[in-house]
Parts: sequence; C-alpha cells; structure tokens
Amino acid sequence: MWGFTLKQTTENRTTIFNLSVPQLVSRNLCSNNNRATLMKNMLIYDVFGRTVGVRRVAGRWQVFRVDLNENKYSPHPALAIPDYLCESEIPGWLDDIFHESATDRHPVVRKIG
Repeated sequence: MWGFTLKQTTENRTTIFNLSVPQLVSRNLCSNNNRATLMKNMLIYDVFGRTVGVRRVAGRWQVFRVDLNENKYSPHPALAIPDYLCESEIPGWLDDIFHESATDRHPVVRKIG
C-alpha cells in the first residue's frame, strides 16, 4: 500500500486526511514463459468475462483483479473467498457470487490458468 497525506485548513480548524491507495503490482510478462510463471503462482479464472486471480498464502485465499493484456494484477479488496474452500470449489463459489454477470458470450466460470 502507498498513500499520501492531505492537510486542509479552514478558519480555526485543520483536518488531516491519510489516504491509502492499493498498489498496483506490475510484472514483466511479455513472454509466454513469464505469463506461465504468473499462472503457476496464481489460479486464473474467466468469471463471466472478467479475469480474476486467486492465490493461497498462509492458509488464506487472496483474490486479485488480473489484466493479462497489460500483464498486471492488483488486490481485489471487495472480494474474499472463504478459507475453508478447497481449490476445486472456487469456480462454483465464483459462479454463485457473480452469476448475475453471466451473458450469452460468457455463460460460465472457467479456469484459464
């Protein structure tokens, strides 16, 4: 995480805001080998047209927004996968959460890496 401090002064009052912004992690993934490395360390899913990465660290699932065209990923703070799920249950769980996003073009959740 990185952030900045904003100081606002009005008449007799000073307000300080500490703002944190999730850091976008950039990986050099120009070659297929590098892309394979990302996919080796992370489960990549096509969730009704959105690319989502999932990785297990210290017994907890971490979820990421993944952009394979830009070769970047960033934490997805609004989405938390229950830690008790096993890897084979993740596609079904993602389907349950995002099923309203299904379209004729993207009808299912599928693992792409």
